[in-house]
Amino acid sequence: MGDYEKYMGWRFPPLPVTKFWNCYVEGTNGGVYYKHGTRAEAYKEAERLARQPQNRGKKVYLMESIAACEVPEVPVVWDTF
Repeated sequence: MGDYEKYMGWRFPPLPVTKFWNCYVEGTNGGVYYKHGTRAEAYKEAERLARQPQNRGKKVYLMESIAACEVPEVPVVWDTF
């Protein structure tokens, strides 16, 4: 168990997740909807996005997934009167 898991107080193993990377162009939604399967692919896409004329002067951030969580469906409870 890593430091983050200890900090969060997780008692169960995290969900099985495939790590992915995506890009974020500052001030836009550019790149955030695509999940890259490797860091190299994401770097290449970040460079491509940074070279686009509409992105000049904007930072392109490369983000890595580190964990995932899920809230199971909450059952509906009915009260009778």
